Amino acid sequence: MKSRTKSSILFTLIILVFVACGEKQGEDQSLRPEEYSNIGMPDPSRIWTYEDYENACVILDNLKTMCPYSLPRYRSARSGEYFSRIVEPENLSFVQDDTIPLHDRAYRIQEYMDIQGYLITIYTTMDTARQMYNSELIELYIFGITIAQNMLDLGQMINESVDENDMQMQYAFQSIQNMYIRTVLFVLENQSKANFFKEEDLARLSQFISESILLNEDWIVPEAMEEIKQRIRRIADDTSSERIRDAYVKLIEDK
Repeated sequence: MKSRTKSSILFTLIILVFVACGEKQGEDQSLRPEEYSNIGMPDPSRIWTYEDYENACVILDNLKTMCPYSLPRYRSARSGEYFSRIVEPENLSFVQDDTIPLHDRAYRIQEYMDIQGYLITIYTTMDTARQMYNSELIELYIFGITIAQNMLDLGQMINESVDENDMQMQYAFQSIQNMYIRTVLFVLENQSKANFFKEEDLARLSQFISESILLNEDWIVPEAMEEIKQRIRRIADDTSSERIRDAYVKLIEDK
């Protein structure tokens, strides 16, 4: 019965994909909400679990293979609701759920970094001078830093805990800090490829990164902070956007 259900879903997917690929709707050729739902995508009106994300990633990966233009889009009239759910911080609300032990929350949040990496792979256009999903990638970069910040916040709570299970995880806090730094450096490296992205999206990303780094600057070691600042200076020097330079000015100005 399960095999027959999967075959039915796959058949529906193929039909929808060919229909979507055949339609010319300008820039936005994403599917409609009911079409995503029919091929098994989770309900975008509720919080997604890790299992929901796993399911969504497999479906979107297959969908992109058959019809590259059909993924949910940022602020799309057709599929914006689905994309908003993909990067919705509310999906991480379990981090603040006191009914779940801290160490269980910590194990759970780690899985979301893998999901975010998978989504970036899905939304990245390979071997091309143009990123088809440029605005969506910006939102996914922001979501990745949001996940990293939640991991830091959880790590700090674990550091202050006297629960034995939590105390056994305290050794990992420096690894979490290093992961945050790597995430920021990865995003800055991609921001330097400014020709792939819209100025308004880069300005929004710059503001988010700046606020995040300022929030964490007290613990970022000097060597890592200098590497971050060097990348930001290169971005500021290469851009003609005052909004991007203004977003980063507090970080790169001499103190």
